[in-house]
Amino acid sequence: MMKKLFKFQESDCAVSPVVGVMLMLVVTIIIAAVVSGFAGGLIDSGSQKTPTLSMDVSIKNSGTCHGSGFYALVTGVSEPINTSDLKLITSWTTTVKKNTYITSSNGEATGVGCILGLNIGTVYHGGAEVLPGVSNTMTKLTYTDGGGVAPFGSGTGVEGTVPANKHANYEETAYFGNYILDIGTVMAAEPIGECHNTYSMVGGYHVRNNMGDIAISPKAGGYGQTTGFPPSSTTFLYQYKDDNNAFVYKVYTGEETTPAGIIADGGQVDNIQAVLGCGWENLRSGDTVNVKIVYIPSGKTIFNKDVVVSA
Repeated sequence: MMKKLFKFQESDCAVSPVVGVMLMLVVTIIIAAVVSGFAGGLIDSGSQKTPTLSMDVSIKNSGTCHGSGFYALVTGVSEPINTSDLKLITSWTTTVKKNTYITSSNGEATGVGCILGLNIGTVYHGGAEVLPGVSNTMTKLTYTDGGGVAPFGSGTGVEGTVPANKHANYEETAYFGNYILDIGTVMAAEPIGECHNTYSMVGGYHVRNNMGDIAISPKAGGYGQTTGFPPSSTTFLYQYKDDNNAFVYKVYTGEETTPAGIIADGGQVDNIQAVLGCGWENLRSGDTVNVKIVYIPSGKTIFNKDVVVSA
């Protein structure tokens, strides 16, 4: 009987290492699962849930304000996203094709903002960072007279309406940082001179000449400015025009390269410059602009796409 008891005790001692190994294996699996969850974003630091976003984005440069712009249509969200929680970043590379601007006397002068002094063909890296509630556009007698935050919102999730013409401002509810992204929301930023009414013209703002016909003010200023009255009018493609104190757009020829810096330096920035950055007019059909949206609370990128520019 003592012999049998001895054998039982010997077998019982052999169980302990097996159980220990199994427990260690279970603990290892649990730790690996937790680490994997953090690495894969399944468990957000600080329990911050990051939303998802999908958009159709287009960037156009037709050579004039008419038909040019940045447009983003929200096609899907995991939940409505307040733009106060977002940061928009654009970046691109192209070559300098225009480094002159049109003066008030319709002559050409060297320099358009940050590409001042660069030779034709110089490789240039551009882009901008848009922060919610931080003014990045400033022009006179336009959508953003006195300042604004582009891109401006319209449609779903945005209170207020799009201005009927360029002499009316976007409401503050349409400033980036003040509206919500939901399916159907549109974000837009256009060059100075673009109008939303039936009298939309290729540059500047429309006036009536002494015959009562719609014409373009020669001193209006703007992108792709058309000067003079038909049939002798001239359109300066891909160029901005000095306004000669007409208070529509004053070409900035200083050394600052960011929208905020240009405004602080006393210059003017139109809506598309605010989103694409100074020198954007050198983009052409086929160039690529990277558009990224970061969800600030978690620091995660929720939209990242290379958008091909069209004419």
